[in-house]
Formats: sequence, structure tokens, C-alpha cells
Amino acid sequence: MREKVKTSTSRAVVALRHSIVSAMLFLCTFGCASAAEGDASTNTGGGTDPVKLIGNFNSWLLSIFSALGVTIVIYGIYQIVTTWTSHDMMQRINSILIIVGGAALIGISSVLAVLQG
Repeated sequence: MREKVKTSTSRAVVALRHSIVSAMLFLCTFGCASAAEGDASTNTGGGTDPVKLIGNFNSWLLSIFSALGVTIVIYGIYQIVTTWTSHDMMQRINSILIIVGGAALIGISSVLAVLQG
């Protein structure tokens, strides 16, 4: 039987994976809680205002995009860390592009607010 020898690099990668999974779970929990708060305010009374529903859906969708952007940025940082040891420039460039795309998803609500005036 072969025994697995854990080096400090593999321990660091495992610790980074655990922290990424923990961050994803936290973001998913936070996103569900904010969506539930938005839904509770729309169902008061007998009827619902369609404009208010669309506004709440818009804010919920933007918060999902922001949470997805944070997750993508964390994944891009993970990719940079893993390519640091392999010295692969194409994968490092791709991970930088992933980080830029995640940052764009995080800032999309600000861009839409500026465009709407």
C-alpha cells in the first residue's frame, strides 16, 4: 500500500480549498437571507404592486450577480496561487481575466445606478 505524503504545498492548497468552500457557503446563505427579506415586504396586504415586484427582483438579481462575482474573484485568486508553482503564463493570464470578469460582476450594480441617473 502506498502512503500519501502530504507536503506543505498540498496542505496549503487544501486549506485554500476549504476557505473557498466556506466563503461560497457564506455567500449563498447571505444571498438567500437577503432574498427572503425582499419577498416578505412584497406580500403585504391582498395585492402586489408589479413595479415593486420588478424592483425587488432587479435588486435580488443584482445581489446574485455580486455574490457570483465575489465567488469568481476568489476562484481567480485560487487559480493564480495554483499557477504560481507551475509557472504557466497562459493559465496565469486566464486567471487574471477571470478576476477582471468577477470584478465586473461585482461592480455591475454601480454601473447600472450611474446609467439610470
